[in-house]
Amino acid sequence: MSETTEGEVVDKKGYKTSIIWKWFGFLKTDEAQDKTVCKLCRRSVPARLGNTTNLFQHLKTYHPSDYTESMKMRATTSFPRRPTAAVSSASGAVPKQQSIVSYFASVAPYDTTIKKKQR
Repeated sequence: MSETTEGEVVDKKGYKTSIIWKWFGFLKTDEAQDKTVCKLCRRSVPARLGNTTNLFQHLKTYHPSDYTESMKMRATTSFPRRPTAAVSSASGAVPKQQSIVSYFASVAPYDTTIKKKQR
């Protein structure tokens, strides 16, 4: 964990796909939102590319009661996924990827009666 940071902590911009963002944010002066800051103790916690593992570990180590609460919320809270371009119906259901076995079962078999062209 890093140094203690001063200044107002604001919420993460954009999608919040993890409950952990209730306890973490970014300094108001950090426009690029590069350094994650704990809202409870103001320590800077590395969270490269949005990886939240270090954030949960920080809560577990320094704020055990909040960590317990986050685990309960994590088990019961479902965050919406980012919108996708491929939506199969008006209900908003995203089609599942077909398994390789079902794909090969659905295609026409190779025609073995066709003769190869001789060179």
